[in-house]
Amino acid sequence: MKHYTYLVFVFSLHLFPGFNTNACAGATIQAYYPLQEGNEWVYSAIEDSEFSNETYKVESKEVIGGIETVKIVLSPQKSDFILYLIDAEGIKIKKYADQDGYEIIDPPILSFPVDIETEGIREYVGTFNRYSLDGTLMSSNIFKLTTEFLGKEDVIVPAGIFQSCIKLHQTMEEERNDGGYSKNELDIWLALGVGVIKEHEFTEELHSVQTQEKVYHMTIRELSSAVIDSKATGN
Repeated sequence: MKHYTYLVFVFSLHLFPGFNTNACAGATIQAYYPLQEGNEWVYSAIEDSEFSNETYKVESKEVIGGIETVKIVLSPQKSDFILYLIDAEGIKIKKYADQDGYEIIDPPILSFPVDIETEGIREYVGTFNRYSLDGTLMSSNIFKLTTEFLGKEDVIVPAGIFQSCIKLHQTMEEERNDGGYSKNELDIWLALGVGVIKEHEFTEELHSVQTQEKVYHMTIRELSSAVIDSKATGN
């Protein structure tokens, strides 16, 4: 499930000469997740034992319910996209779509708070409303998201070496109407002026209430390349 993997961005030493990392102490989430139109991130991903490349690109803005959002399209599935809402609280996910339908999140998930470096655990509760492609409501499931700032680390990924990256831990728990559930544990590293450079995700799902069958998935994503404000980095 990709509700918020979102998917869901300090520079590596070779990105932009003369960039002063000390001048950005205490930067807000907008500095860590640049969502200007045309920005693009390419990741190498391992889900369980399968390798793939995933591309996230800011393509446009879209108005939903009278609210302007930023649209990020996921490739290779061109039908997949995320709508982000940016307000005084931070960056929120309003809608997620795939080839089978879409989800409206009510209220929108605060994935990345504006004061991202604040210590302590934050908790958010809401509903995933799942619709078919024709707009028929299929399900409404309650979720709880907790986010914790774990400090800063230097990170090496295929795109390069990134210093003083923010590390977050997020837990997403969803209760399904049929008694099933899913739980995602996600570690996220963000580099100033670049975005998400690395993710470790572990998912547990109860598929069958009758048999108590559980399914587990492990996913690792690492940034291979990016284009931010028309400047390229990585491979």
